[in-house]
Amino acid sequence: MRDRIADMKKRAALDLYQRRAKLAQVLAAEDQTYEREFMENLETPEQVRAKMADRLNALHAEREQERLQTVQHALERKFKMETDDLRKEETAFMIAGTQIEREKQLMDKKAKLEQGIVEEQVYAKLWMLDHDKKVQRERDEAVFKGKKVQETLNILTW
Repeated sequence: MRDRIADMKKRAALDLYQRRAKLAQVLAAEDQTYEREFMENLETPEQVRAKMADRLNALHAEREQERLQTVQHALERKFKMETDDLRKEETAFMIAGTQIEREKQLMDKKAKLEQGIVEEQVYAKLWMLDHDKKVQRERDEAVFKGKKVQETLNILTW
């Protein structure tokens, strides 16, 4: 029986040792994989310079495109301002747009004013209802108080 228990302990220890060895191999392989990936992703100074040069060229191209658009816009504006018919049309368009915007503002102001009037009417109606309830309660209290006084007088006279 002791030999059997000792044999089982030896097998368990051997199994544990084998599992540890296997885990150590897996861990070492994983470390090598991560280190290889790190080294592959590591950029050389030449690669960093190339990326910076690409970025610089892209920014220069973007700035040049913006400059060309600004110049084109300025030329179009100059052309419009130099042409009387176009200038008159643009002025008329701006005046019409301003008038439309003013009408919108006036309609909004009128709608707000009407909404304020409606709200005031609702609040006034609510106030009247509350006032009527208070008046009715005061009447009921006065009648009740008068009855109590009358009962007290009746008891005193009796």
